[in-house]
Amino acid sequence: MTDTPSEAPVLDTLAAMTAESIARCGLDANSLVAARIAALVAVDAPAASYLAHVGAAMDAGVTVGQIQDILIAVAPIVGT
Repeated sequence: MTDTPSEAPVLDTLAAMTAESIARCGLDANSLVAARIAALVAVDAPAASYLAHVGAAMDAGVTVGQIQDILIAVAPIVGT
């Protein structure tokens, strides 16, 4: 841990939590992003949260069709 105060301690903490989660997760990149998108739906995340994941999803090879399938799969559970 560093003794230097951060300019953005909350964002730094979230980034560290995300990095640790990814490092400990055994899912491939495509499955990881799919799970995270499903979680965003489950918690009724704001649109900005979805936008923050679009780049990573595309980099992982997730297609628009797959995202639609994820949304269809979780709709009966979380509602519309």
